[in-house]
Amino acid sequence: MYWADAANIAALFVRNPDWAVQFDMDAEAARQTRRRLADRVIRENMLLAGYHLPGSSIGRLAVRGNGYDFTPLAA
Repeated sequence: MYWADAANIAALFVRNPDWAVQFDMDAEAARQTRRRLADRVIRENMLLAGYHLPGSSIGRLAVRGNGYDFTPLAA
């Protein structure tokens, strides 16, 4: 799945998907969208890609506490 700007600062919003910033025009919709996309990626064992993700920007997502953890694929 390519989720573009769903998490514009991955270190914050992948780990804390319920946080919001002023760029989220509808903070509640942004929270719900991040969770819905992340849960689907994990449930369907998809690779995840996104503009703001670290490393190769393609990798795996896993549940970590109340948020998620992104692990980039090796380049």
